[in-house]
Amino acid sequence: MTVDVILIRLLISILLGAALGMERELQGRPAGLRTHTLVSLGAALVMLISMYGFEGTNDPARLAAQVVSGIGFLGAGAILRDGGDIKGITTAATLWMAAIIGLAAGNGYFVGAIAATFASVVILVLLRSLETFLGKRTRHLTIITSTNKPVLQVMVQACDRHGLVIANIEAHVTDYGKEECIKFSADFASGSRKEDIESVIFEVTEILNPLSIFIK
Repeated sequence: MTVDVILIRLLISILLGAALGMERELQGRPAGLRTHTLVSLGAALVMLISMYGFEGTNDPARLAAQVVSGIGFLGAGAILRDGGDIKGITTAATLWMAAIIGLAAGNGYFVGAIAATFASVVILVLLRSLETFLGKRTRHLTIITSTNKPVLQVMVQACDRHGLVIANIEAHVTDYGKEECIKFSADFASGSRKEDIESVIFEVTEILNPLSIFIK
């Protein structure tokens, strides 16, 4: 293994990892360009060490195999729970994919590494639009109001009037400034119309006069 070959493989792993991380960076995810690039580069180096760093070994894939399972710990750190939402699963998957691409680049399997990178970027970009078109994503509503307001009753009645189905509800007491308030979160069922949700928000705002209300 010559120095030129080693450098080429590491460079390709950097470029492919960066291509995958750029999409996450543009989406404002915590694990973005630098993280994916480092994961891909590290995986490529592990593969090179595994193949050529131990003379006389009969199992060069043993060290590389640890990357596949070990990257799960890094991916788990990217997954967060926010109310009824679970965030970061896609980023965790791209981190795992960056590691696999890095292993392929380190092994010299450039066709597979490049094809997988291209396919991953296409999936991330195109399927996001398709998910939105098909209405697969739930909408998450959060209301912060005084503890003496009947937020649950008002919310359920408003949703019934506008034909909305609530998939998940959470409520807990929190501090809002110096006032003790209740933070109410609701997830609407997939396919709920934005217009109906806006009508519910208008109705709830008129009745509860909440301190804060937002939807995502």
